[in-house]
Amino acid sequence: MFRLNKYRPPKENETNLGMNEHTDSGFITVFSQSDVNGFEIQTKDGEWISVTPSTASLIVFVGDGLFAWSNARLHSPLH
Repeated sequence: MFRLNKYRPPKENETNLGMNEHTDSGFITVFSQSDVNGFEIQTKDGEWISVTPSTASLIVFVGDGLFAWSNARLHSPLH
């Protein structure tokens, strides 16, 4: 399965929330920063941190499939 999501800046009367907190259902997710900020990830101790990667970087997430396949040795982060 391959899925692309693109987020646009919120319009004047819209909330800033693009998606609810979640983990990704696939094996891996590749995230590329665009002009829309607001990406947050939950640390292992439950704290939410804001992440602002450069536009030239890629972030790779472990998904739920790889978490299960690795017998929980690789963590699927809530973001």
